[in-house]
Amino acid sequence: MQNEKYNPVYRSKSPAYQGKLYLLINENVASAASHFASLVKAYARNVTIVGVETVGGYYDHNGHISLVYELPNSEIKTKFSVVYVVQDARVLPDQPQGRGIIPDYEVWPRLDDFLQHKDTQMEFILQLIGNQ
Repeated sequence: MQNEKYNPVYRSKSPAYQGKLYLLINENVASAASHFASLVKAYARNVTIVGVETVGGYYDHNGHISLVYELPNSEIKTKFSVVYVVQDARVLPDQPQGRGIIPDYEVWPRLDDFLQHKDTQMEFILQLIGNQ
């Protein structure tokens, strides 16, 4: 638990943004980024999340301090996080325990689009905006 004296809670000033919000996520979203995405999904109104499930968890994840471990014989080094973080995200019916942030629309980049320098997920969002 964090001490509110050193980590105050900030409330948005009126008028807060009331428009439609789109959040792009993918398998590279972890740690603080997954915490941010979980809070957006949990508390933001008018949000649509597009992309691929994150590797960082919705309810909790390991993060912050990392530890390097070297295997004794091969000397191969690996790195993993040792701090267990419980995030302040409310329970949602479409968000299972032990998983990353689940998008509202699962959109995987296609190889052809990548080779043509197209952003598959951004184009999907632009189509959503155009259909409203």
